[in-house]
Amino acid sequence: MNNTYLLRATIVAFSFFCFSLLTAQGLNVEQRTCPTHELHEERMNTDADYRKAYLARKARTQERLANAAFQTKSLACETPLIVPIAVHYQNVTDVDVACLRALAADQIRILNEDFQGANDDITNWTDNAAAFFPGIANGEFCVEFVLATRNHPDGFGLVNGDPAVTINETTGEDNLAWSNYFNVYVRNIGALGFSPLGGEGNGDGVVIDNNSFGSGAGCAGFEPTAPYNLGRTLTHELGHYLDLAHIWGDGCAVDDGVEDTPESASSYGACPDISSSSCGSRDLHMNYMDYTSDACMYMFTAGQANVMSAYLNSNLPAVIANADNVTGPAAARIAFMESALTLPEGTINCTTDAFRTIPITVSVSEAPDADARVNLLISGDAEEGVDYTLSSTSFDIAAGDETDKTVFLEILGDGEIETDETITIQLELEASGSNAQLGNLDAIRITISNDDWLPSDVREVALLQQDFNEDLGDWTVVDGGSSAATWQLSLAAGGLNGTQYVMANSDDAGSGVIMDEALLSPVFDGTSVTNLRLDLDQYIRVYNRRTEETFDIEIWNGSSWENIFHHEEADGSLGDYAEPDQQSFDLSAYAAEDNQLRFTYRAEYDWFWILDNITISGLSKPKVQQEANQDEGFVELEFGPEETVYFYDQQTGNIMMSLTNLTQHDYGCTRVEVDDANSIDPGARRSSSAAPRMLTDKSFRVTPQNNDDKGKYSISLYYTATEIDGWLAASEETLDDLVMLKAAGSIADANMLEEAPVSRVSFGEDFIFTSSFSTGFSGFALGGAAMALPVEYTDIEAFPLEKTIMVEWTTAAEFNNAGFEVWRKSVAEQSFSKVGFVEAISELQGSGKYEFEDGNVLPGRTYFYQLKQLDFDGSSSDSDVVSAEIQPAGLALITFPNPADDILNVSIAGNDADGRGTAGAMELLDGRGRILRTVELSSLITTHSLDLTDLTSGIYFLVFTSASERIVKHVIKH
Repeated sequence: MNNTYLLRATIVAFSFFCFSLLTAQGLNVEQRTCPTHELHEERMNTDADYRKAYLARKARTQERLANAAFQTKSLACETPLIVPIAVHYQNVTDVDVACLRALAADQIRILNEDFQGANDDITNWTDNAAAFFPGIANGEFCVEFVLATRNHPDGFGLVNGDPAVTINETTGEDNLAWSNYFNVYVRNIGALGFSPLGGEGNGDGVVIDNNSFGSGAGCAGFEPTAPYNLGRTLTHELGHYLDLAHIWGDGCAVDDGVEDTPESASSYGACPDISSSSCGSRDLHMNYMDYTSDACMYMFTAGQANVMSAYLNSNLPAVIANADNVTGPAAARIAFMESALTLPEGTINCTTDAFRTIPITVSVSEAPDADARVNLLISGDAEEGVDYTLSSTSFDIAAGDETDKTVFLEILGDGEIETDETITIQLELEASGSNAQLGNLDAIRITISNDDWLPSDVREVALLQQDFNEDLGDWTVVDGGSSAATWQLSLAAGGLNGTQYVMANSDDAGSGVIMDEALLSPVFDGTSVTNLRLDLDQYIRVYNRRTEETFDIEIWNGSSWENIFHHEEADGSLGDYAEPDQQSFDLSAYAAEDNQLRFTYRAEYDWFWILDNITISGLSKPKVQQEANQDEGFVELEFGPEETVYFYDQQTGNIMMSLTNLTQHDYGCTRVEVDDANSIDPGARRSSSAAPRMLTDKSFRVTPQNNDDKGKYSISLYYTATEIDGWLAASEETLDDLVMLKAAGSIADANMLEEAPVSRVSFGEDFIFTSSFSTGFSGFALGGAAMALPVEYTDIEAFPLEKTIMVEWTTAAEFNNAGFEVWRKSVAEQSFSKVGFVEAISELQGSGKYEFEDGNVLPGRTYFYQLKQLDFDGSSSDSDVVSAEIQPAGLALITFPNPADDILNVSIAGNDADGRGTAGAMELLDGRGRILRTVELSSLITTHSLDLTDLTSGIYFLVFTSASERIVKHVIKH
């Protein structure tokens, strides 16, 4: 049937009565009896733990059925799933072990024929009945039930080689020692059989009457009795164990949850005519899940086979895995623990969390008797080294080693927008001469789901989610009425939809207690999304009496409370524990920056209101990142050849920029951040470059792992309209003046700026500015046109005197000039330092001429000079860099940096005493005088770099020897 699956609300006392009556009267051979549904419904209504676990198992089954990759294997499948079975005879008075084992084997044979569609009487369907049911195919379930023969649980008198058949060793219908088996408990029960609806594999099982187990003559006390003497009772009950309901559901309007079974008004007994019909169609009474006689039921539908297969695979993987351990000849079976796995790719920082590590376990059922090797064969469309890495593609299992093996799958996060990708790992065994074998699960399919998106994509965003599984969180309760009874969390282990919930319970409050209880959500910004929506699960149970119950949901719209849901006692109950009432409300008309929900329950000694799984959501595009996030929020993603990657703040989800690699260069792990911003009052700031510009307050920094100074790429920066409006107002320039600017480091402090034209497109109310560069990555911002300089240099030079260096410069024009700072650094120094100041010529008209003599210099060393011109308003600009060197009278040995880390640069200058230039030999010695490096220098080769990487930290000696001079210098290695 294709209706929603509903469970019949059966009165518990009636279920017990029917069961007791059957027991007292003995087996009614005219009508099959199966109290599975009654027992299930009783527990669903009274046992919260049971309800929670069952709903979870059913959800897993539905999820698997909905997976397009899932399909039931046909009879022709080469590798059926092996399911281990144990049979437990109880209350046996005349023990004949051989006969009881043979009877169990006969029953297992019948099971396999029925479930595989290989039963002889299936021809009744294929040759006759199928013609009356167009569109319905018989089901063929690729499964093989096998009596376990090895590694039996202790304490049951079984040894390896014995079938898993126990006699008077168990009682009841479950035994934890037999977990991960399909268990069949056989005894006199007065009904044909019963089963859990959806078994758990935890030692539970099917209970079969002693007169409906197996076929043929049977054994003393266990004689199959017509018309239930063909073993179909266990077929029927194992259908229940695999979550099949009775085919008639509970009448025409109540479904059995299977798509291809026709509706039926009630059950059938005996052997009905093929023309039997109800609910407007022929009834499928020959189905194993009806009540007909054994000889007149002979098929499952394909839809039922699908449900059973999905339930087995999704809920009982441990039973399947256990087959390798307890069935077949003694063997070391090697298999995965699961057949499929779905993993989100994950947006992660590649330097700190370069990958997520997923352990993949390969089980070894027992120790092999000889060495074996397992190879992992990889296929699929995910790219190794880009999307994932695998720690190993093979491993050895030594003789006598029964430990499980683990390989590690590393999922690499990136920002590339792509489709879901798959990895299939197939086990291949090299085990010549060993008892090692591959088990059922010899392959695993892993799906890596993409979680990256375009900034223009509209995504559903949850503004508020509360499942009440932990606590109330930021939700608040307003306790009204006449007592302390109010909204509270459920204390039971299970609840609505099998999880915790929040509840206002008037019944618990007691007679005479008035409840007027409000539950308030946290405040949320409904204007941050479109299509604002509320979704929730609820169970409203009313009690019809004099006092009126009311249930109200309201939303604060920024100025008043608006009612969006009103329910009264007269409207009746809504939902229940197993199937709550699911409500969805369009809140778009009430969106405000300070929205809030209020749930109000008013009652007096009535029933209750339960709420769960409350979600406020809407549709949204990402916003533009405005705040600096160099400390937190920055993101690091892999940026490979010819990729386009979008970089979002990892805390706010706001877009910062996108990069397109136009080459085959792999930049590796690339960090993107907003390194400066003024999100409160954005405007403009003046650059420190020689040709000043008005920059946007917001700037960016891109730091790749493998920069390429000649790499060509496209870069798009995202700015809000507020940021651009602030720049326009502060700079007094136009939108068309904007260009993209790039600096070697932080753009705010850069002396030199590289400029590129921009294209501009709208991003909603905001903007995207795109440029191209081919000079590597660094700092970026937008800025205006280059400004006129306060000082225009016509010339600047530096030249040596006898013992000093003179710096001279001339200007063509000056205004607002306070003077010039003189900055200097040597070859051996990492940065410039200030060495002097020259005031501007007062009331200068036209050009000016300046000089600065630096006496704190050494011969043989090159010095670099740069002027920093200062304005009276505090701003500054830098000149070009010039250099000069005083030639020494003799030889000079110059080292830099010193102390050094890995590389020591050495320069020889001047002439030796014989005027032969710098020709000679250079040696690096340790403290004990041992020669570590030797370099020959000529008058043409005056510089050299020494690699100190392999040396330990300490003091070394550098010795240069020419024909007439010897120079020694200390060198410190960090």
